Parts: sequence; structure tokens; C-alpha cells
Amino acid sequence: MLAPAVMLGGWVVTAQATVIGQEHYTASFSDQFVDCGITFHEQFDVNGTAHFRVGKGGLESAFFSHDKFRFLSTATNLANARFYTIEGNFVFNETKARRIEGNVSEFDSVQAGRWTLSDDNGSIVLHDRGVIRSTILFDTLGDGVPGGEFIDFISEDVRGPHPGFNIPEEEFCVLLDELVG
Repeated sequence: MLAPAVMLGGWVVTAQATVIGQEHYTASFSDQFVDCGITFHEQFDVNGTAHFRVGKGGLESAFFSHDKFRFLSTATNLANARFYTIEGNFVFNETKARRIEGNVSEFDSVQAGRWTLSDDNGSIVLHDRGVIRSTILFDTLGDGVPGGEFIDFISEDVRGPHPGFNIPEEEFCVLLDELVG
């Protein structure tokens, strides 16, 4: 629907990392999908800047990202050409890690930003904004290369108004029907 990286005596890294790269990116794709019985064509565009850091002090295999991006998605009902848009901008920052054992660490991240859902007249229907703090358990694989394997989701703290979160499917389908049905 809408929408849209246990301290057991390990190492803690907060801003103790070396920048190893920066990347500017732009991407677009279009695809068809079915939601609530409606067939849509989606055009999705995103652009941003990502910075990458490598950890120090026992977390040399941990890579941290800082990503600032904007996106625009337009979904058009193929039956009648009515559409909705979702646009937003976010900053995602992996802030620290705690080594649990071997190559396994907990990573804390913060995502801050906003997105809006608008109808085909440009009127805002939903507006989510705020901060989401997350902690995940992740295996870096110890290979000195960014990436690895997600193990578990530990926690999430959501702050700010997020009416687009957890909309029941029935309610979401009614909203879609009002927007583009």
C-alpha cells in the first residue's frame, strides 16, 4: 500500500567512521500494478545524494549510509486516466552500530522527512511527516564490501503525524476508489 537499515557488550560507533564515497543518483521506472481491483500504470522518479562511511574501532566491516533524496510517483488508472501522485523528500542516516558477535551488529538509523498523496487536481489527501528511528540486526559478512544480510528488525519509534501508516486495506480501497475510481 502506501508508504514509499541488544547491547550485549559490543562496540559502539557514533560518527567514528571515515567517508569512503559520495554518489549522486537519478532513477526512473514505469510499471503496471493492480491494487484494490484497479489496474494502474506508475511512473516513478527519484534523485538524491548518498554518502558512505566505513566504521572504525572494531567495526571496520560496518558501512554506514547517509542518503538525502526526493521522489515523485504518479499512478494512473488505466480504465479512466484518473491519477494520484505521491511525492516526498527524506533524509536517511545510519547513526551508530553495536557489534554483537563476529560480523553481526545492531545498526541504528533515523529517517526524517515528509510525503504527500494528492489527487489529480493537486489537492493533498494525506500528508505524512516526522521521524522514524529504527534498530536492526545485520550481518556485514565481514568481507569489506558494503551490504550483507538482514537478520532481524529490533525496534521502531515513529514520531509525527503519519496518517498513511497502517491504513486498513478496506479503508485504503475506499480512498483509492474516491481518488481514481
